[in-house]
This record gives sequence, structure tokens and C-alpha cells, in this order.
Amino acid sequence: MYLEKTPQNPFIYQVEEKTSDYFPQLVRKYSFRWPLYFLGLCLCIALAFTYIKFAEPKYIVGAKVLIKDESKGLSTASALQKFDLFQTKNAVENEMEILKSRTLVKQVILKLDVWTQYHEIGKVINKELYDDLPIKFTMLNQPEKLSGQMIEVIIKDDQSFILKQGNQQVLTSFDAKFKNNFGSWKLVPNSNIHKYAGKVIRITLNNPDDVTDAYILKLNIALPNKKSTIVDLSLKENSRQRGKDFLNNLITIYNHAAIDDKNKVSQSTLKFIDERLVSLTRELTKVEKDVEGFKSKIGLTDITSKSKLFLENVK
Repeated sequence: MYLEKTPQNPFIYQVEEKTSDYFPQLVRKYSFRWPLYFLGLCLCIALAFTYIKFAEPKYIVGAKVLIKDESKGLSTASALQKFDLFQTKNAVENEMEILKSRTLVKQVILKLDVWTQYHEIGKVINKELYDDLPIKFTMLNQPEKLSGQMIEVIIKDDQSFILKQGNQQVLTSFDAKFKNNFGSWKLVPNSNIHKYAGKVIRITLNNPDDVTDAYILKLNIALPNKKSTIVDLSLKENSRQRGKDFLNNLITIYNHAAIDDKNKVSQSTLKFIDERLVSLTRELTKVEKDVEGFKSKIGLTDITSKSKLFLENVK
């Protein structure tokens, strides 16, 4: 008798089968920490609620502008463009740059007084005010050196308010005028001022040029379809109404600027035509005089009159 040795394969491992109670064991392993998980969930919900309640809202306001392309409808120009015989800048793209130009944006900033910000000071957060202002800040002269100066007032009633100057508080009326390092100013009460009695209002005076630069960066102008002349305008704003007012006034000022430009071109064209007509009239008059002088010089007379005279003599 002999014993046959079975060869052992070193690459064969014994796999331990997982029992059916693996998941129950896993649950029991972490179940004792459930208070920590519950506390984390409650904390996340509380943070989310706090953010939603106190975070400053952001609105995206949009508008569409139809830009008239003067080259549209010109069959000859269109045909030449198809054959690339000449290349010019796209008129729509030029108008898009004009819409976002510093000149137009600053006009809107100054018209809406966006450089002046109003906040209602609260215990936790400060609420920005725009379309429901209790007071209106008015400059009495050209402002100088505006760089974020702040004015805080406590509204007493529709006749008076408390002006906070450092640690001092001065009771004054809305008829009073003030003078600071940035110029002379006053506060004008609005009809809804009674709703803000006892409230603290902070007025921030920003540099109009800095505000203009900020709005140029925020303003987005896009051409969704290159074959169309409709341009999309969008703006991200804290106040929905302020965003609407900004875009509406920007479009209005743009249209007025376009009309003024066309009127200037028309006036220049008419002036040029009138000057050319006057010049041509003078030149024709001079030519006629030169012809008459030439005829007289060589003895030419009116042939028609001479013929009539000859016929009368014959009769």
C-alpha cells in the first residue's frame, strides 16, 4: 500500500462565505450612534432654513431688444456679402457694444440714483430698500469725492428725524439742509414714512463711476440666433424692480440716442445737399454769363429774332 499525495495549488484560497446576518450586524454596529446622525441632520436643516430666511435674494431680470439692421433688405449688398466681396462689422454686434457702453449705462445710473443705497438696519440683518423708500436723499450741488460715505438717521415722524453723527444724535426737521465734505444735501420724506417711524435708515453714497463699472460687468448681452437681430439682455440684481427699471431705462436711452444719431446724420446730409445746390447754382450762373459774353465778343445775335425781322421786311 502506498499513500498518494494530492498536489496543493498555492493559488487556491479558501473563501469564507458571508453569513446571511451580515447586514443586521452592520446595522447593530452603527445603530448606537443614531443620536449623532439625528443631530447632524437637524443641524443641516437649521442651517438651510437660516440661509433661506436671511440670505439676500438674487433675481435675474431679462429683456429683448429688436435692433434694426439697415443692410437687411438690400438685395445688392446681400448678394455681394454672399460672395465675400467686402467684409464689414456686423451691425448687430456694434449695437450690442453700444448698449453696454459706459455712456449709456452711466446715464441710467444717474437717472435712477442707483449710486445711492438705502438699508433698514435690523437686529440680525440689514434690509435693502428700493421701491418703498421712506426718505429720498437729494444733493443740492454737484457731489464731490463720493466713496461710500454713510448717513444714518432715525425716523421720528413725517416732520423730523434724528441724525446720527458718531456718538451724538441730533434731532432735526426735514426742512434742514446739511453740508459735508462731499457737498450740500437734504432729506425729503415720502408718503409712506409713517411705516418706518422709529426705524434706523442707513444711506450709502457710492461713486457713480464705480457703480457704472459694476453694472457693466453685471449686464449680459447675447445674440441667441446669429440670423436674427433680436438681442437678449439679462441682469442679476438684489431688487427685482430695480433690475426692471435699469433695463427699461437702458433701452429707452438707447432708442433716444439712436434717433438723435439718425437726426444728426439726416441734418448733415441735408446741409451737404443744400451747400452743393448753392454751389452748383453759382457755377451755372457763371457759365451762362461766360456764354453770353462769348457770343457778344464774336458778334453772335439771337438767330430767332433776326429771322423774324427778315420776314417782316420781305412782306
